[in-house]
Amino acid sequence: MRFGNRRPFHGGEDVKLTNAPAAESLLQFIQGNNILADKGFIGTDWQTEISRTTGNRVSTAKRVNQHQQTSPVFERLLQHFRERIEGVFNEVQNTGRNLERLLRKKVEGLCVHVAAKMASHTLRILLRQRFGIDVLTFEQTPVQPFGQLT
Repeated sequence: MRFGNRRPFHGGEDVKLTNAPAAESLLQFIQGNNILADKGFIGTDWQTEISRTTGNRVSTAKRVNQHQQTSPVFERLLQHFRERIEGVFNEVQNTGRNLERLLRKKVEGLCVHVAAKMASHTLRILLRQRFGIDVLTFEQTPVQPFGQLT
């Protein structure tokens, strides 16, 4: 059931949909977390507003010309996460059909395709880490002990 520009969300809650940028739309569903972001989210006023409304703490690297800088340890941590995220994006995008070139007529079709692609990616990681099977080359490699997943 729809009520104007509201739609039901998990647990029957109503969520007001706005024309806000994607980050604000997503963050209205996430509460009380530490979020690592890139320099596009560097604005102090924006970070303060997100913290006030959602309880999320947004941390970003600083630009070179800013007076207040982040520690080199934080910069390395952020770079580490960025490399992993970019690697996953690259792998998901470049295996099977490219997500940017899908011609789906309905949003539901796109969502189903994205969910299937992510399930495929997750299964590929599981097979590689738990059983040493690379499904792209059908080669088998030695398996790492379970507690040492990369």
